[in-house]
Amino acid sequence: MNDEIVAKIKKIRTAKGLNHSEMAEKLHITKSAYQRLESGENYSWANISTN
Repeated sequence: MNDEIVAKIKKIRTAKGLNHSEMAEKLHITKSAYQRLESGENYSWANISTN
């Protein structure tokens, strides 16, 4: 996933005053998956098309 997209997701989360758990719930993913997303650690759980 593009770092720019991750930065936008984080910006939206903080602008809305959400914590990691709340944002993960809205995205229908686990809190740990969301934390990995923000840290840039791993996106293997995501189904991302690059076409």
